[in-house]
Amino acid sequence: MSSQFFVKCAMYLCSFLIITNIAAQSSEIIKPVAREISESKLKKDFSKIEIFNPFTPSTERVMQTDAFATNITFTTVDAGVLESLYNEKKDAISLSIPYRDEVLELELIQVHILSSGFKVTSALGGDEAYNPGIYYRGIIKDDPNSIVAISIFQNEIFGVASSQKDGNINIGRNKKPGALENEYILYSDKDILVDYENKGCATPEPEGYESTFHDLLETSGGTRIDKCPKVYLEADYDLYVNKGSVTSTSNYLTSIFNNSAAIYANEDVPIEISEIFVWNTADSYSTATSFNALTDFKINRPTFNGDIAHLIAMDPGGLGGVAYTINGLCNTYKYCYSDVNSTYSDFPTYSWTVMVITHEMGHLFGSYHTHSCNWVGGAIDNCYTTEGGCPAGPAPVGGGTIMSYCHLTAYGINFSNGFGAQPGNAIRNTITAAACIEGATGETDPGYCASLGVNSEYEWIQSISINGVSNVSDNNFGYADFSALTAELAPGEMVNVTLTPGYISATAYPEYFSIWIDYNNDLDFNDVGENVYNSGSVTSSVSGTFYVPAAANGETKMRIAMKYNAGATTCELFSYGEVEDYSVSFIASDLNYCNAKGVSALTEWIDKIELNGFIRNSSSDGGYYDGTANVIDLMPGNAYSIKYSAGFTLLPTREFYKAWIDYNQDGDFEDSGEELFARKSKSANNINSSFTVPASALTGKTMFRIAMKNGAYPSPCETFLVGEVEDYTINILPGLQAGLKSEDSDLQVYPNPNDGLFQLVLNNYAEENMLIKIYDMTGRIVYTSIEPNTNGIAAIDCNSIASGLYMIRIYNDTQCIASAKFIKE
Repeated sequence: MSSQFFVKCAMYLCSFLIITNIAAQSSEIIKPVAREISESKLKKDFSKIEIFNPFTPSTERVMQTDAFATNITFTTVDAGVLESLYNEKKDAISLSIPYRDEVLELELIQVHILSSGFKVTSALGGDEAYNPGIYYRGIIKDDPNSIVAISIFQNEIFGVASSQKDGNINIGRNKKPGALENEYILYSDKDILVDYENKGCATPEPEGYESTFHDLLETSGGTRIDKCPKVYLEADYDLYVNKGSVTSTSNYLTSIFNNSAAIYANEDVPIEISEIFVWNTADSYSTATSFNALTDFKINRPTFNGDIAHLIAMDPGGLGGVAYTINGLCNTYKYCYSDVNSTYSDFPTYSWTVMVITHEMGHLFGSYHTHSCNWVGGAIDNCYTTEGGCPAGPAPVGGGTIMSYCHLTAYGINFSNGFGAQPGNAIRNTITAAACIEGATGETDPGYCASLGVNSEYEWIQSISINGVSNVSDNNFGYADFSALTAELAPGEMVNVTLTPGYISATAYPEYFSIWIDYNNDLDFNDVGENVYNSGSVTSSVSGTFYVPAAANGETKMRIAMKYNAGATTCELFSYGEVEDYSVSFIASDLNYCNAKGVSALTEWIDKIELNGFIRNSSSDGGYYDGTANVIDLMPGNAYSIKYSAGFTLLPTREFYKAWIDYNQDGDFEDSGEELFARKSKSANNINSSFTVPASALTGKTMFRIAMKNGAYPSPCETFLVGEVEDYTINILPGLQAGLKSEDSDLQVYPNPNDGLFQLVLNNYAEENMLIKIYDMTGRIVYTSIEPNTNGIAAIDCNSIASGLYMIRIYNDTQCIASAKFIKE
């Protein structure tokens, strides 16, 4: 066996462990921000941006930073590229940044962090003219657990990129004396050598809130909330003096908030800034303690534009942060305070500031500290003395979360960890329960979910062919959007598909193909019947068929996934393989059938048709009735009884009947076997005839014509003097493949009818598992399952499907080997 195979296996194991770890942390395979990036790749071009240029600083410059942190990367920023980036306001970018001995590629999409009606005001000037930055959010390429927020202004760029590997990487201008105008430094806060100045958080725990808190925790959480808290930010005078202007202060606050909003977004919690107020004259806030400053803030600002109010100050002494309470929504305690680091203000210490601001808002949004004893199971970590006297929690080996004090320990706080499961649920459920909070006012960008293979180096989708539409491509790095290619599919017909994997070498791997079509155009592939094809394990080209429902119409999206060693799901990030998206349109038949009618039907006409559950009773239709809007389902190889009769105004006369079905769908009724019967009768009573649909009948919609003529047999295209003609649509459902077992005693359903719980008994079946598909009478797949074969017996639970008649089929790989009908009561 080749060494390449072992390398692949090792990489697959590594990737599997990574994805397993992701899944263990969240009910979703990828985190929300990574999901946003993946979904954006389906719709947007990511412009490659190179703005940073590494350079080697002087020894003096290095010495200026050595006491602050190690492993600092020095760069310059191309001012022209920065200005262009600001002016062009690109929706999606791929930003390269040099960091230590590598180049990190940041995949970013533009986001909206300012609410509708956002404004900047100041103590002296009232409403201020302000041009916001361009705010981006995303991940480090190939690291779906990472999180990045970058803010672009006309002459400056701020941001933090966080990952388990590198910690929180600060990106900002070097403001040390002697630094170049366009000089920037990049460093991780885990490499900082100085002690963290912030003294921590003194948020009081509200008396008697524990019961409400536990009720909120017990509420089902974990999904994106529809509400979006609006945050009022206020900057004290010292922060204004440090930044130099109202605009610079606002730039700083929006960039910090962009990072905080990214952390909340990764918890599926949207937040927006409603207003920024800047003290450009001396304020009256206390600098003695954080709680004194917060109290002054609450008194000074009894009303404000937003759901919570946040004072951000640059007070000496590292006062830390404080919130007025746990859960300050929709009450009078909706205030918090954060002290921005001042000792090292020459360095871009954004991650410290982001941490304290995000932390204090977390209290107002309903979260205790992680060392609180109020959590289910007690304290979440051991980073600080517990609040409540319970035993300490476990060590946060991968770093602490936002509501922890782990920044005071060697573990640190990593933004990519977010809030953690319980604090995240507490925040989501608290905001959801807050009656005063409204929805987001920013822009939304709905679309299909993302799906891709993380690594397509070894295998990829080489080619597809669907109903004559072919596409051949090489490795597309896990995902390709081929929506410009449209496959035209006919409703009510079978579709032929051929799929071929591509490999880097002669070694072939087990691949599983799946196809989905969004039939109802609701931007997902999750509805019943939308998973139209699954190949099972293949190592080379595979061909198969699927049925297009007769009701399909318009245009929509089709997704094809090829995953190594298992079937993919619709929105999955998987280790090896590839995903491709295409467009499909549903084209109805353009066949034009000949005309036929009775000139007069005043005295006699067709007054009843009954076929396979369809019944129509009628009076005279004037010689012709177009009933093609009525669709009657028939199955190849099955025998059917048809009931019909004549209506008379006078005494019955002798009538001659014939009927035809265009089985080969060539637009006429002249082919052998297309005439169903020839009968004559001088009675108004029902007449019964029977016919068998040929096994060779083409799947899909076609024409059924019945004619009644007085005095002689009609031909299919005749206009005659007395009598009537009626046309209907027949939908030939998919039948068993030629040479395979038909619906007979090989497959039994017990009981039948049933309530959706039943047993299948299949004779002479030796495979380990049964691939089972259940179809409704329109041909839609309503149930798919792989069940273990126990001596030819399998138990089925499909009680969620509606009552009705169904076809159940057993497949061996892609071929149907047996089928049976059953009734779900």
